[in-house]
Amino acid sequence: MAEKFELLPLFPGRQVSLQVFKNVSNPEEVLAEAMKESTDVCVFMNAALVTSPFQVLCAVNKALHNQATGKMRTKTLATEILYSMSPSTNITESLKFFGLNPKVTAVLAIALDASEEKQTHIQSVVKGEVCGLGELESLLDRETIMKHAKCGEEEASLPGGLEAALVARGAVKAL
Repeated sequence: MAEKFELLPLFPGRQVSLQVFKNVSNPEEVLAEAMKESTDVCVFMNAALVTSPFQVLCAVNKALHNQATGKMRTKTLATEILYSMSPSTNITESLKFFGLNPKVTAVLAIALDASEEKQTHIQSVVKGEVCGLGELESLLDRETIMKHAKCGEEEASLPGGLEAALVARGAVKAL
């Protein structure tokens, strides 16, 4: 079941739904679905590279802000969300790192303003076990994330940990 979050106070009336899937057997099909043209915004990403729902919500808020202010660095809101997850300013690198590939076995679906029908469709596309957001930590590939973000153990052990380091890097990369 998707967990829903209101994007207050910056985007009243907007809602983001997050669903985690593990033991995914069809990442190529999920990626193909993500590439389809649609008016709905749905992002599928590698869940093993997500530290927490907070990191995702920060990226979604930043992407929506960039869209509202005409400062998007990518062509679509979906790719802007993936780009906003990354500490890198390289768009291609960010999309490849956080996006899906044939080896991905854990998927996070991010849907903006999704109806129940859309949520059901997402569950029909991803062939895997639906699990709660609380399982993100057990799916986390900490070593890969730290290497990508150039984050050392000392920084990751500070208050807020790896999550704070990644959110801060994502927030300030455009400055």
